[in-house]
Amino acid sequence: MSLVCKSWLRPTRYHLFRKLVFHLGTSREAHLLGLIQDPRCTLLPAVRKVWILPPQQAALPEDTNNNIQLLANRFPNARTLSIHSQRVIPQPTLEVIADAFKDVVANLTMMMRFRSPAHAAMFAASFPKLEELHYELVRTPALPYDTVMPLLSVPENLRKLYLYSIRGYEQWFAQGQNLSELSIDHIRQDDTSVLNELLRLFGTRLKHLTLRFDNQKGDVDWGTDISQNTSDLEVDLSALTKKHVYPLLASASLNAPVLETIVWRNRFSFDGFPEDHWRGLDALLSDPNRLPALSKFEIRSPRNQGERQALCAV
Repeated sequence: MSLVCKSWLRPTRYHLFRKLVFHLGTSREAHLLGLIQDPRCTLLPAVRKVWILPPQQAALPEDTNNNIQLLANRFPNARTLSIHSQRVIPQPTLEVIADAFKDVVANLTMMMRFRSPAHAAMFAASFPKLEELHYELVRTPALPYDTVMPLLSVPENLRKLYLYSIRGYEQWFAQGQNLSELSIDHIRQDDTSVLNELLRLFGTRLKHLTLRFDNQKGDVDWGTDISQNTSDLEVDLSALTKKHVYPLLASASLNAPVLETIVWRNRFSFDGFPEDHWRGLDALLSDPNRLPALSKFEIRSPRNQGERQALCAV
């Protein structure tokens, strides 16, 4: 529309140019650098998200660091930075990226490969204004849980943390005093002890907790202990089967007097769900001594009538 009517240009540019994709080492990179360095360019304040895509099959060109430095201070309103890389990005390049965006970025998505989780933590710690972090380490070797991490400070304003998996280094994030929302994907059976220790470290700071479990066959005793997370306002349990959700909810570890919402995202339909489990859930959720603040129990089943949800007001 902005190409048809000049008066529409200003109100539409924030929709048309809110995301900028920077393809490192391609002809698109040269075109983009030429655009942003043109003194007549007025689109840069409209950019809200910068997406950096290094080449996936080749090494970075020699001029990469110099080109990234040209991005510094060009996007005053870019609050989100996403980086996707299947290859290890050299440490000097990571430092240049962090230096170019550290003063503006509040949301960071890392789908990246590192030599070790310690290098990943060092990169995340380079953004002092970080508020939300999506942390996916691609093909990065895991560390034993008791590995000593570098002496780094978690960004002071970090409030939301999304972990793609448990790899034995996550205890570093527990230093963040303002972190109140934690989401962990791909939880496996052998992650239970590490998960429990991680939840213990976060303790009463957590307000919103999401646990997404990997597919498990048969009866599995997850043994997940959320007894330390007594300040939870919402607990979201994803991909738990009907065999597992009731034992977890019915366990003595669920003890959050301010808990308002429980979400259960089941993978399958509820055909065959034991009747005694429904009765048990009903008794549990309506017990004012156990969950006095609970007001909503939400069930989502993607394979049951297209993501319909059942809401049970307690």
